[in-house]
Amino acid sequence: MPKRGCHLLARRFLKSSIRLSLSCCGSTLEDRHAYVCLVKHAQLPAGAARFGGHPDLPDAIDWPAGKEGPLCFFAQFRLTDLAPLAAGRDLPSNGLLYFFYDNDSYASVVLSDDTSGWQVLYIDETAGPLRRREWPEGLSSDCRLPASRAVFSEADTLPEWDSQAIGGLGMAACIL
Repeated sequence: MPKRGCHLLARRFLKSSIRLSLSCCGSTLEDRHAYVCLVKHAQLPAGAARFGGHPDLPDAIDWPAGKEGPLCFFAQFRLTDLAPLAAGRDLPSNGLLYFFYDNDSYASVVLSDDTSGWQVLYIDETAGPLRRREWPEGLSSDCRLPASRAVFSEADTLPEWDSQAIGGLGMAACIL
């Protein structure tokens, strides 16, 4: 068997063994975690999940603004991409989520309960056709981020070594 095949087989065996051991002591694997892969793209279809670039909004929706002017566009997620993942479990199964933030007050907004420096929009698919928006006048050059396509996936993760699940196995951490 090729070396790569041996590593994959060993990984599957280890994962199955840990899963079996955890289920015997009443624990399970931690939740599945979503991962996003960014792929640089010059042109993305309207409504494609992305970070940066220009948002695709229905005509009835204005570009969000904060106290000092237009907010920076950060990302848009197509919820049908997230629906099959655990991360999409509590979200609507269709539509788009848009994320905008105020570049000038970003640090203070993240560290406080102040919501004036960011907006999250949910747009249902029935809101009308999407149109790629140009950056509005007054948008800081720091907010003009290149577009990267967002591709979502998920994977099983194991509990941390100091968790109850691992402690219940009676295993000691070993350093290699």
